[in-house]
Amino acid sequence: MQNPALIIPLQEVRAEYLDTALEQLRSSYGSVFRYVSDGLGLEFRELLALRERLVPGA
Repeated sequence: MQNPALIIPLQEVRAEYLDTALEQLRSSYGSVFRYVSDGLGLEFRELLALRERLVPGA
């Protein structure tokens, strides 16, 4: 890669990136739940299992 600095934004977590992604998700699916269930095809029990693994104290 000639300019490694170009990849830095892909490695960062910025509030505006997350806000934009959530806006698009809600615009397309109406809610985060509908995105993961309809968009990703996950079942409710799978969501619960993911939450247990990814959210401390859940």
